[in-house]
Amino acid sequence: MRKAIAVLFFDEHAEFSRAAAQYLDKVVTLSGMTVTDDAICKEILANLKKFRESEGFVWQKAMEKRYLESMMYDMAAVASREAAHAKAQFLFCIDVRSEIPRRHIEANGAYETFGIAGFFGIPLKLIDVKNRHESNLCPAVVKPKNVVYKFTEKREPSKELVRAMHHIYHDLKYNAITPYLMVETIGNLFAFDFFGKTLFQNLYMPFRNRVLDEWFAGEKLIIDKFSQSEITKTIHDLQIALVREVLKEQYGVEIAREMDAAVESFLKICVSKEGLLRYDKARIAPKTDLGKAIGLMHHEEVALMQRLQEKYQISFADMQRQINKLSAVGFTFKEQLFYAENALKMVGMQSFAPVVVFCAHESTSENNPYESALNCGACGGKSSETNAKVMALILNKREIRQALQKQDITIPEETLFCYAVHNTVTDEVKIDLSIVPEPRRDEIRRIQSDLDRAAANAAAERVRMLPFSEGLSERELEKFIERNKMDWSQTRPEWGLSKNNSFIIGPRFWSEKSNFANRAFLHSYDYTIDPHGHFLEVILSGALVVGEWINLEHFFSSVDNRAFGSESKIYHNVTGMFGVISGNMSDLRTGLAAQSVHLKGEIYHEPVRLLSFIVAPFARYKNVIDRIKRVHYLVYNEWVRLVFLDPEERAFYYYCTIAKDWVRVDFATAMQTFERIEY
Repeated sequence: MRKAIAVLFFDEHAEFSRAAAQYLDKVVTLSGMTVTDDAICKEILANLKKFRESEGFVWQKAMEKRYLESMMYDMAAVASREAAHAKAQFLFCIDVRSEIPRRHIEANGAYETFGIAGFFGIPLKLIDVKNRHESNLCPAVVKPKNVVYKFTEKREPSKELVRAMHHIYHDLKYNAITPYLMVETIGNLFAFDFFGKTLFQNLYMPFRNRVLDEWFAGEKLIIDKFSQSEITKTIHDLQIALVREVLKEQYGVEIAREMDAAVESFLKICVSKEGLLRYDKARIAPKTDLGKAIGLMHHEEVALMQRLQEKYQISFADMQRQINKLSAVGFTFKEQLFYAENALKMVGMQSFAPVVVFCAHESTSENNPYESALNCGACGGKSSETNAKVMALILNKREIRQALQKQDITIPEETLFCYAVHNTVTDEVKIDLSIVPEPRRDEIRRIQSDLDRAAANAAAERVRMLPFSEGLSERELEKFIERNKMDWSQTRPEWGLSKNNSFIIGPRFWSEKSNFANRAFLHSYDYTIDPHGHFLEVILSGALVVGEWINLEHFFSSVDNRAFGSESKIYHNVTGMFGVISGNMSDLRTGLAAQSVHLKGEIYHEPVRLLSFIVAPFARYKNVIDRIKRVHYLVYNEWVRLVFLDPEERAFYYYCTIAKDWVRVDFATAMQTFERIEY
């Protein structure tokens, strides 16, 4: 009878039906009941079915509770401290992979670290003039208004040949008819690179990188806004140069200085609103001074003007567009001051070391369509190097520092701002000396030496998390790390943000004694200089939201990689330059690959909703959550688990969905009740 009832309840799962029947027998036996009423059996099984449907969430909440209590225990044990004098300060991205290097840098000398969203609070569009490529270097929720131009002063050998080959390669690669001919046509050009990357990585890749570094030396950024007169003059000079080039190419005419006035008047007609030199059928002689000076017939000068307007974009509409584009280049003084002030106040920087380093981060790997998932999320999946360099250049300006002093930010004259790049595959942190004055370079080299030691220690800790690193000696581990960034057969150069589970907004000293094992986003914040919560509002609406996206991307890709992820990279083919498919035909695959969240067929990433801590008095700053609709939704619908650490009350406040209210736990209770997790 009991088995029949169990089948009725669980008929779609025969195995569970048998287990349910056994469960019912045990309940009856252990309770000593004599069950003769079918209704009682059905009630017991109904409760079992209800539990089965919610069982996963029970374990989910239990795992989150364990992590949450461990973090609360660690923070409750922290005693406030006086800030020590630092010889250098580092501003890292909040990315979880910054946690291990920050910990080792702090342990390696008198260094202080801060966490900030990796675009360093300065949204921009980068236009790489050399590579004809543009990127939005800011979170996806932000639309940049300012443009930064990057160009290389040094000319590489055979520039025209390289440009020609680029066009040939591009045309062949993306032509629907000729892809089968591409390998036969230009395959030999790639043979050297192919064999080097495949067979001699340790020798070839360092050589290749040195060559590229030399070719791309002399990189410059345009960060200052052009004046209106500079914009007009720049466009005008370009137009004059184009007219001279066209006349020389088409008519073999070199423009002498005495003809400048004629060229000017011709251009004036070109870029006028009417923009027309009206064709007169009855006319043979030219109308313009330029036409007369170089002996053009009337129909030829009309054709020349049309060519300049259509092919070379010398027209009224094009000029207005060019003015608008150049007007967006760079930052005004007020904008530079605004972004500099906000970045420093956002992280609570009130005193400055002799050296302050903005640490960008990027991931280096070969043949990896998922590389953007390993780069800076705050820069749209790209390197944050440009943002770091721009911020350092701005803060080294004397006039910016003088203006900041009026905003209660006093930067000592000897403080030098520079930038570094943190490679998350190798844990190297390299300071760029290009903007460091010669007299300060020895000082920076000494700091770099400490960074190298810290990076080696960080890499030794992190590499043990990777598969196939067991049993390797220290030297073998170094080679293993180097190979990961160069090997184009490597499907897992690093774990990326896998196992991310928490987000801490507050001073570093609340978390510096904890080892989060690359699980925590760490954003510095000081509520004492943010009485109205404006900076907290920016952090929550920007960095926290992006962190929640990353967290849920990993969550769903790990719990059901087939539905929400993209399964194994091994079968992926890039299609259309915008996505991947599995094999030679499938739907576009979304989400993360199995290699990002799984290991040996098991879930590696721990699917925990983002455990978020805000270090600020609860009563005064809770309203910040309610001011941001998106964050209010995330908190009260349990997409993130939010906790206030109130340093004044020495208590925690967390939102309880069962009670529909905030629950208070003081530090003493946390210390007595909770236990810490050892990673």
